[in-house]
Amino acid sequence: AFIGTPEYQQHKDKRFRAGDHPIIAENEAFLLTRPAVRKEYKVAFEATQTLYYKNQPGFDEMLSRIQEWVERL
Repeated sequence: AFIGTPEYQQHKDKRFRAGDHPIIAENEAFLLTRPAVRKEYKVAFEATQTLYYKNQPGFDEMLSRIQEWVERL
C-alpha cells in the first residue's frame, strides 16, 4: 500500500505548496463544509462527466470515499 509509506509522504510534501494545510483531515479543500462552496464544486465536477469513459462517480460518493480515508491521508 502506498498510503502511509515514506514515498507517500514525499509525494504529499511535493504536491502541497507552502501555506497549504497538509493535514487532509483538517484541510477545508478536502472537507468542503461550507454549503455554498460545496455546491459550486459539485456543479463544476458534474460538468466534467463527458470526460469519463463509463460513468462518472457521484460527487457526494467521491467525498464519502475521501472521508473513509481522511485520517490516513
